[in-house]
Amino acid sequence: MACQGQILSLPPGTRRVQFLAAAAQGPVTAAFLTGTQPAVRVIPAWTGSLGAWDNRVFKGEVPDLTYSVDNELERVAPAILIEGRPAWWASHHHAKGRDQIYAYSYLFAFHLEIPAGAGTLTLPRDPRVKVFAVTASTLDNGGAAPLQPLFPELGRDAAFQLRFGKP
Repeated sequence: MACQGQILSLPPGTRRVQFLAAAAQGPVTAAFLTGTQPAVRVIPAWTGSLGAWDNRVFKGEVPDLTYSVDNELERVAPAILIEGRPAWWASHHHAKGRDQIYAYSYLFAFHLEIPAGAGTLTLPRDPRVKVFAVTASTLDNGGAAPLQPLFPELGRDAAFQLRFGKP
């Protein structure tokens, strides 16, 4: 469903809402309303790369099949990591009646905490955000929390970019 400000009624006692969603032309910063309280989430794009190592970019043309590169190093594109929790993926998708091979597609899982007494959830007014599933829950994972961040801190890239330039 494309989000256009729809209002969903929540069952009494709902404490958390889980989603499967992705963004077209994303990522998209989306504002939800849990009752009257705003909750902002970044919804990652449904296609593209989830991550990549540092990548050397050479000047000039480099043949696809090569065993050595004689071109001068232009820059190093820093590693990327999309901060989303993929819940589903596909190895290709279809566009204009054709298979788009190795054009990966994703749906992402995320959740919103619902304040006590809130009876509605208002979806963002942004049709680029696509919601595929919504589940209301009375459980809050019993206070379980990660011991450390899921994603690494790539702060080293800032110093690297100062030395070698931006990607």
